[in-house]
Amino acid sequence: MTTTGTRPPCGRILLVERRAPLRDTAAAWLSANDYFVRAVATHSEAIAELASNRYGVVITDINLDSAEELTLPVWLSLKHPEIPLIGALREELTPQARGCARQLGMRLLLVKPYRLPALLDAVECAFTTYACNC
Repeated sequence: MTTTGTRPPCGRILLVERRAPLRDTAAAWLSANDYFVRAVATHSEAIAELASNRYGVVITDINLDSAEELTLPVWLSLKHPEIPLIGALREELTPQARGCARQLGMRLLLVKPYRLPALLDAVECAFTTYACNC
């Protein structure tokens, strides 16, 4: 799903969520708030997208117990450390989970299921707090 909005290039968001209902809902919420959203299902799709297009923020579904799901955060921290990464975690934000997520370069964290206000707060914080070089 690709949607367009009226925000400048720094309003570009790459959304990674393997479950289609959540991916479609989050993309629709963000699009309705004037963000340009590209939604993909896998970390490999996200890496391919980031290799050819510029984004101001990446939001990714992440399971800290899955080595496969750590591919994108590691790749992003090496190739594009300037892009803020928002991690959407399925587990409770224990101090251990929070520390692990921070080590992986996630600047902001959401706990699933998240609601629209929390998603928008995280995105606005990422765009206003972290330099956006898009």
